[in-house]
Amino acid sequence: MRTLVSSLEHNTECLELLKSLIVDNDELRDDFQRNHQYEALIDFMYKKNVNAEGAILSPGHIHMILEILENGSMSETVRMNLSEKKKVKDLFLVVIRSIDVDENRQVVASLIQFASNLCYGTGKFRRLLIA
Repeated sequence: MRTLVSSLEHNTECLELLKSLIVDNDELRDDFQRNHQYEALIDFMYKKNVNAEGAILSPGHIHMILEILENGSMSETVRMNLSEKKKVKDLFLVVIRSIDVDENRQVVASLIQFASNLCYGTGKFRRLLIA
């Protein structure tokens, strides 16, 4: 899994494979979490979208990554881990700035669902959003 996530820096073709493996397999999802690959996906998306004038990910690729993150955040372990990270809050700002919201409502819906999942429970993310 680490190799697939690392390869995203060069080519995003493996996103479909990554999504199909992680979303449908609890064991792989747990392994993905243990190896901090959800954080690596967040870092990748942040890095690719932070500069709107440079190379940004397509809305389709953003949506696939958000679906992986959204699915992972259904697990309490993943949710608690990600909700403690300040970079998750920054990710939302970067994604919203890099897409046309009117044309990419599916991406926005996935982003909202991911945020909603992270706000569930006693995690830090809800407090970060309020602040």
